Amino acid sequence: MLLSTAGGGLLADSGLALFLDSHFDDGGRKATALNDADRRADEQILARRRVVSELQQQVAVLEAKLPSSRLGD
Repeated sequence: MLLSTAGGGLLADSGLALFLDSHFDDGGRKATALNDADRRADEQILARRRVVSELQQQVAVLEAKLPSSRLGD
């Protein structure tokens, strides 16, 4: 059975939540650690997006200065 990416993500999230609820009854310590890991992953994704955006802006500036050079293509 094929699942769409969104559907697969929903199933994965639901499965993870069920797994965590049923296997980690330790006062929330592991859930807190998971939340911290998620936060760090989100911060890394945002930082990567900022770097890529800045590089794209620099390429646009260079292409504007040197119109015969198409760096973005």
